[in-house]
Amino acid sequence: MKKYIVIGLLIILILSLSSCIKSVKVKTKPKLGVPVAATTMSLNDFVNLEDNIKSILPEAEIISLDGTKTIHYATGLTVDLSQSFKKFDAFSTSVYQELTIPEIDDIDPISVDIPSIPSIDPISVDVPDFNFTPQNINVSVPNINPANVNPDVTVGEIDVETAGVQLPTITLSIPVLGNTNDGTSTKATIDANGTFSKLTFSTGSLTLDVSNNDDGATVEVDGIIENTDNTFLSSNILTLNSNSSGILSFDLTDKSISDSATITLRATITSDSGDGSNNLIADKLNFSSGTKIKSAEGIKFTTAKSISQNIDPNMGTTDFSTITIDGTFNINIDLPIEWSNVKTEFEATILYNYGSKSIVLANKSFTTSDNLSFLSKSLPPNGTFEFTIDSTFTNTDNEKANIDFTKSPTITVIPEISIKSIDGISLNNTQNIDLPDDIKSVILNGGEITISITDTEVSSINANFEYFNGTNVVKKSFIISNGNAILDMDGLTLTGEGTKDATITINSISLNFGSSGLSVDNITAKVDLTEPAISNVELKTTIKQSISIPNNIENVKFKSGNLNASLNTGSFTNITGVLDTGFENIDLTTKDGTINVDLTGKMLSGTKDATLNISEMSLDFTSNPLSFGNTLSVSPTLDNLKISEATITNNINQSVNLPDNIKKVIFGSGSIEITLDDVKFTSINGTLTYDSTETALTISPEGTALIDLTNLELGSLVLIFLSIKLE
Repeated sequence: MKKYIVIGLLIILILSLSSCIKSVKVKTKPKLGVPVAATTMSLNDFVNLEDNIKSILPEAEIISLDGTKTIHYATGLTVDLSQSFKKFDAFSTSVYQELTIPEIDDIDPISVDIPSIPSIDPISVDVPDFNFTPQNINVSVPNINPANVNPDVTVGEIDVETAGVQLPTITLSIPVLGNTNDGTSTKATIDANGTFSKLTFSTGSLTLDVSNNDDGATVEVDGIIENTDNTFLSSNILTLNSNSSGILSFDLTDKSISDSATITLRATITSDSGDGSNNLIADKLNFSSGTKIKSAEGIKFTTAKSISQNIDPNMGTTDFSTITIDGTFNINIDLPIEWSNVKTEFEATILYNYGSKSIVLANKSFTTSDNLSFLSKSLPPNGTFEFTIDSTFTNTDNEKANIDFTKSPTITVIPEISIKSIDGISLNNTQNIDLPDDIKSVILNGGEITISITDTEVSSINANFEYFNGTNVVKKSFIISNGNAILDMDGLTLTGEGTKDATITINSISLNFGSSGLSVDNITAKVDLTEPAISNVELKTTIKQSISIPNNIENVKFKSGNLNASLNTGSFTNITGVLDTGFENIDLTTKDGTINVDLTGKMLSGTKDATLNISEMSLDFTSNPLSFGNTLSVSPTLDNLKISEATITNNINQSVNLPDNIKKVIFGSGSIEITLDDVKFTSINGTLTYDSTETALTISPEGTALIDLTNLELGSLVLIFLSIKLE
């Protein structure tokens, strides 16, 4: 009859792989068959039962027969029922006794460390700077600064006719009487009839017609004019034959004639004789043509002088369209000290001449020093001022003037010009913006370029911002706001792939200098950049990020899960790149603003790390615009991973300690079973080793790992060696 001693053996293995593997269990139900005869029960040395048997059957004898220990006891043997005998049959030849065999303790759980996939390091993405430093512009302006001028309004010598001088009608008569060398004279007074007191001449002569009416005598004639100041003028000597005539001339060059001067005619017979019946007649006192008076006393006169003089505005070489000015031409007039009782009248005009055209700036009549003013006159370039003055000089009313016509009034013209505005100042200034090439495109948020000038208002500007938006070349103009030229950059799309990604061209500028006007020759237009932020950007970049898989994970295939990567600010709208698993390249996609890779059915390996490769990324910062020059952080994570298959190498050594009083045991049946929750083994490499015997693990149809214990001999020290591969 056989007794069955049930020995329970439990091995618990806990494995964890990315929260998918729950546990490993090792189960067995080994049986040890021990035969018991009627009077003899033979045991091998597997179980040390001798002490237990003797304690229960103190009268039994244990002997060794052929190396086998044998228990001898007699029928009717007295047995202490308190020592666990179940039944005693006095009439039987056998005693049925349940023997308590020490249980094999539970095997300590085997701890299997399944490596986890470590977290992926964050990726730093440097956003390039907005690489533009605006340059101030030197504006050369036409600072109109005409010099003072002194026009010459010298009247100069005037014709006697112009002066209104009147000579009296004079007739001088001398009888031709006598012989050779006989002479006589006659005189008369030059009455100016109030037209002058004294005249001084620069050129010319006073003439007197003389006739010899005698039939025989030749007469020599001359004349003398004696002024009231006892100065004299002498004429030429004229020889007149009988019945002939001539002109007696008094040279007036630098000579003077006074009112009431005496003119004396002298005649001398130089041949033959005269009886006195015929006379020598002198008349028609006149000034020769071209006789000019250079000064006069006590004269009544009227004369005029017109002069015109150009005045260089000294605008320089600046190219502009028009310049608007206020101005005053101060005219100071001083009469010569030699002039008295002279009345003056002036009419002055200021013109601006350009090409064949003229602009009248001011016109005014005056009698003494005055000024000509004008406001807001717009002038084209390359012209000149012209100062014209018409002067009239006469004696004062009811007075006679003393005047030296060779002396000029001193006229000083002092221009005072204030530039109020200049239109169309040519600048031809170009400034380029070159974005880094790794900015494929960027949509700007805010930002502006401002052109301003201290104490000066920019009234208009011909300037534009030319850029390529990825499709077309676009021009955007500056606008005028609060006296500044402003380019609004908000919403512009720029690219960084060209040599010149954007160009600021400032062709010309118009300036208003206010009430104070322009006071310098050069001004500085300050160009300021208010740097924009980024709403959206498409970056070309080279990012390689390894995803390290532990080496003892030979490969793992995911049932589900994702690789996600998010920004610390902003979101992804598009991505160009792959996840190189070592087995395949998986295209990166975006989802809800993050990089997303579906790992379902995808394989990774610890022998060849996966690599995240990114070549381009499109980022959206609309809700929170990003500054240029910032550094972004991309945080990749492996989320919700579930494993469908895995090949994991893990060497495990585990002792199986039998109770001390069990030296050996042979199992009749049973197994050690290793189970994983929700996971099946597809292969495993492991052994159960006792002494020199190694028993291999196998895989059951249910996907558990088994060690078959049937007929397996174990002793007090058993080792389980496992090299586990989970698939």
